[in-house]
Amino acid sequence: MAVANAIQFPSALFSEITREVVDRRGAEGADMLYAAGLAFGESVIGALRTEGVAATALFGLALERASGWGFGALSASGEGEIPKEVDVASSAANAWSASPDGGPQCHILRGVLAGFAQRIARRPVDVVETACAGAGGATCKFKINLDVAPTEDSWSW
Repeated sequence: MAVANAIQFPSALFSEITREVVDRRGAEGADMLYAAGLAFGESVIGALRTEGVAATALFGLALERASGWGFGALSASGEGEIPKEVDVASSAANAWSASPDGGPQCHILRGVLAGFAQRIARRPVDVVETACAGAGGATCKFKINLDVAPTEDSWSW
C-alpha cells in the first residue's frame, strides 16, 4: 500500500460512518474502529520503513502524512523516537456534537497513533485519549505510554 494513496473521506461522511458504527455496536464498535486504526497505523510505519525513512523521523513523518488524511493538524511533544503526547487541533471529531455519554470519539485516531508507536517500538503500547473535541474539549489530546501494555479500557474519562 502506498501511503500517499490513502483514501480520504470528507469529514462529515467520516464522522457519520464512525458514529453509526458506535451507535449500532456500542463498545464493540469502538473496539472495531480502534483495531482498524491500529492496523492502518502499523501499515503506514511499515510502508515508511520500506521507503528508507530513518527511525528517528518515522513518527513525525507519519503524523505529517496523517494530517493530510483528514485527521487535522497534529502536533507532538516529548523526546525520542515516539512522542509522549499528541494534540489534534482539528479533526473529523470536531464536527460531531458531544457524545451522549460525554466520552471520547476518536477511536480510529487512537488506534492509528497506537499503530505508529507500536510498530516503531516493536512492542505493545497504550494510547489514552485525555480530551476530545467531539466531547466538548478544545482539541483532541492523546498520551502515549510505552511502559505498560494496553488495558481493556484505555480511556481516561
